Amino acid sequence: MLKAWLAVVIGLSLAPKAWGVGGIFDIAGKAPTRVVVTVGDELPELAPPRSGMLDTIAGVIEELSPQRIILLRACGSGGAGAAPTDLEALPRVCIVHCEGAASVTREIEILRDRDGDFVARDKNDSKSKPVVLAREKFEALGAEWTFYTGGFTLTANLAPGEVIKLPRPATQGFYTMDQRALGKRLLNGSHTSIAGTTRDLAQEDFMVRLPKTHDPLHASGLVVWVDAGERTNLDARLFEACDALGFILIGADNSGNGRPTAERYQMALDCVAIADRAFLIDPARVYLAGISGGGVISTHLWGCFPDVFHGAVPMAALGSYKDVPAGPGKVWKGNYQKPLDLPRLKLLKQNRIAVITGDLDFNHEPILGTTKIMLADALPIKVWDIKGLHHDIAPPAKFLEALSWVDEKARMAKEAREAAANQKLAALGELKPPVSGAQREMLVQITRDAPWSEAAWKAVEAMKVPNAR
Repeated sequence: MLKAWLAVVIGLSLAPKAWGVGGIFDIAGKAPTRVVVTVGDELPELAPPRSGMLDTIAGVIEELSPQRIILLRACGSGGAGAAPTDLEALPRVCIVHCEGAASVTREIEILRDRDGDFVARDKNDSKSKPVVLAREKFEALGAEWTFYTGGFTLTANLAPGEVIKLPRPATQGFYTMDQRALGKRLLNGSHTSIAGTTRDLAQEDFMVRLPKTHDPLHASGLVVWVDAGERTNLDARLFEACDALGFILIGADNSGNGRPTAERYQMALDCVAIADRAFLIDPARVYLAGISGGGVISTHLWGCFPDVFHGAVPMAALGSYKDVPAGPGKVWKGNYQKPLDLPRLKLLKQNRIAVITGDLDFNHEPILGTTKIMLADALPIKVWDIKGLHHDIAPPAKFLEALSWVDEKARMAKEAREAAANQKLAALGELKPPVSGAQREMLVQITRDAPWSEAAWKAVEAMKVPNAR
């Protein structure tokens, strides 16, 4: 879910004389033998068996495999430009703990500048030279990392059921929509003349609404709303569906049709990063919704970021990757390109898109024409064509139907995992501390199979995991 995601810590503490001349992540000029990325300064004890849920509770983002250590080292070269001079003003992404021979360690702090570059510096040596990482390589490495820092209690300023303006500055999305990224994602690598993002998060506002039944112990779905107007109010007609299905609703203010396209893409991606850091989010249930021009933007992101957004509900507009016939000698022009690379295309064909229109909507005909093109290309699209609906947001019951259809596969898979986890937990019978090795193996497996479920939390309690609820 382009996943709360921005804090990477690679823990290393090493005397300067031992660092040698290797890259920023090397020790004495050699590759580290172990790398652990954390959200905070401390490197916790990581006794096996482990799971993603247990690591997140401990503040660990990932322990890198040998293959991923190679990818990390490659990030240390190829960055553009010099590092900023005022590093203390930059937000931290994470810390990377690197360990070498004889347990010699370094701690590398990853920071983020306003332009989206990742800057690595040795946390314990102020004289070491900071390094601008190769952005695309580091984005690829950390795209699925979870940067959750929200804790497991609901803070007083976040009342379920109420629209809340989040404090500035917000968290940057892991992807930066510069010209290169725009061309790569939206145009299959072709050059674009559209200017890249310049948004300043110190000046941007984001609105969030938690479902009325929100529980900070359990993962929620996420709907990123893309408005068409200047102000983003998180329309009340969306709330019934979010409450019924357990979705956090989030949107960027001032991200309507008057903003440049790249900014609207960027702020939708920022919404995912903000939510991933502050709330437990199910990455398989991250969707988009938007009205009019916001519906077009949501289509583009659904089509070109299927690894981040797993479905969409555009209303009163639908972006098209092909020209749509509009009568003799006329077409509605296509405005993005469907992915050509097979991994992204395979993902896209699994991610549903539910478009809502009405017979009185002035975009009715291009929406129906675009839908025919998508169906012919075996894309999972369904139309809610509502009699009497103008160019407007869907009635609450229809939005609930559409979002429920988009979410159906992920929701059913989640329910099946949780049911199986409950059966495994019941099979263990009464658990008395300390649990046996075999019992612990099964309890950890439950946290792998159904993370953040009630069964998983009962497993955590049985194992007496530190820092849990």
